[in-house]
Amino acid sequence: MIEDIANAAILEVVEKYKRALIRQKRNPDDKLAARGVRAGERFLYSDEFGRLTNLNPDYLNRKLKEYVNKYY
Repeated sequence: MIEDIANAAILEVVEKYKRALIRQKRNPDDKLAARGVRAGERFLYSDEFGRLTNLNPDYLNRKLKEYVNKYY
């Protein structure tokens, strides 16, 4: 149950981060998108993320950016 809640929280933040990456790619001068990207990266490399999961933040970040670059 707790693991499900942690996974849901991670998925929500990662989805917001992905949307910010897409928005920033489409409009590099978008300050709101840049803020969303920074917030997503802060979360991925935070102690909180490490407590919620054992996923490698570098791997996840790289894969998200590869996905956005490939499809957007």
